[in-house]
Amino acid sequence: MWAKLARFPWWPAECCEDNGTKGQSKPGAQLVQFFGANDYGFVLEKNLRPLADAPAQTLSAAASIALDKAQERVRQIQAPGGVIEAAV
Repeated sequence: MWAKLARFPWWPAECCEDNGTKGQSKPGAQLVQFFGANDYGFVLEKNLRPLADAPAQTLSAAASIALDKAQERVRQIQAPGGVIEAAV
């Protein structure tokens, strides 16, 4: 997915389970881990989009690498024996 925090560009991210170890959660926000930097943040649901719905911005080299990592993660999840298939 794409996630947007204030003062930062849209960035590829993955939703995470909030177990209370990453700080104070916010109402209407989802905990995400940003690809590339591996930082975490609580992002308002209105600032989340599907990975296929890319924002209208030019990607930096770091964001492009992070997008490649996000796309690889999607392939891992969708692969036979991946997380989605294992949960079925």
